[in-house]
Amino acid sequence: METKGKGVLLCVLSGMLLFAGVVMLSSCGGGKSSQSGPTLEGAKQAFETYIQEMQHGNAREAVRTRCRGAIKENMQNTIAMMDLMGGDEAPGYFKNYKGVVKAELLPDYSDIALIVADLGDGGELMSYVLHFDVSEEWKIYYAESKDLTLIKGFINDEMLQSIGIFTITDSEAEDYLN
Repeated sequence: METKGKGVLLCVLSGMLLFAGVVMLSSCGGGKSSQSGPTLEGAKQAFETYIQEMQHGNAREAVRTRCRGAIKENMQNTIAMMDLMGGDEAPGYFKNYKGVVKAELLPDYSDIALIVADLGDGGELMSYVLHFDVSEEWKIYYAESKDLTLIKGFINDEMLQSIGIFTITDSEAEDYLN
């Protein structure tokens, strides 16, 4: 009985989230304004700004304002550990950063970008998932030491929700708005 009640509650909450997303999309004109909507260039610029802030000793603020979900918590813990071990000198992160190697929007999601960067640490590439969220800014939600663009066709709603991104596809948004 208790399990059934939790299932109903989850179903109701999912419906509420979907409704809120549709209302938000329709009130924003679909979030596709050429002036302030999500663009791949905007995602790359947000990521580059994050790296620069991390490199120049503003790590706490960069993580607080530009990261969300598990990556935010992990980076905050890393910074706290570095503070404990580092003494008086503030560590600079991503000192060997080489640049963005690849950037792509996720198919059918104009508000989700995949950024592949060369952090300069032995040639290993890192992929970052960015979301143009309700703050109308690109935020970093996830990082993995793989080229996620190779599997972008397999990234779906369930995977996005598991990292804290709740959105709908562009085609679903068009269906709701029409």
